Amino acid sequence: MNRPKKQVSILRPCFYDGPSSDPADSHKRRKILIAEDSVTETARLKLFLRNHGYECILANEVTTAIKLAAQHQPDLFLIDLGITGQNGLLLIHKLKYIPGIKSAAILITGENEDLLDKQQALNMGAAAFLNKPLKNHEVLTAIKAVFCGDESPQQIDLVLQPSAA
Repeated sequence: MNRPKKQVSILRPCFYDGPSSDPADSHKRRKILIAEDSVTETARLKLFLRNHGYECILANEVTTAIKLAAQHQPDLFLIDLGITGQNGLLLIHKLKYIPGIKSAAILITGENEDLLDKQQALNMGAAAFLNKPLKNHEVLTAIKAVFCGDESPQQIDLVLQPSAA
């Protein structure tokens, strides 16, 4: 039985290994706001990302995500397109108006059938789209690619799509 595999294609080298675990470098610890309405998925991502040295801020709907974004100034947003309280596209739009987070990177998650929303999110400045169900290694690869060892996140060319069997 051949199952379609997902490919990760990063078109430029990236040497970012994640936040430093050295306490002296704690000021460099990256903050990720996870905007996801699935309690199970949120808990899984939080545990995984914290184990990789990231600080996680959790929001289960759009209004909460906006408030937490303004309060915590995250470095990266991991946004479910189908989040409760309108949708992830509205959240992306509203984030642009919060002072201090214009340079924050955005990763979008969603189902394969969200193709129009996916393209719109990418056009609005999202760095990448990750298909659900999320795989830990794909999430980490996308995050590392976004940060890419620089002081500020950059837009990446990341493609997660089924390959030809």
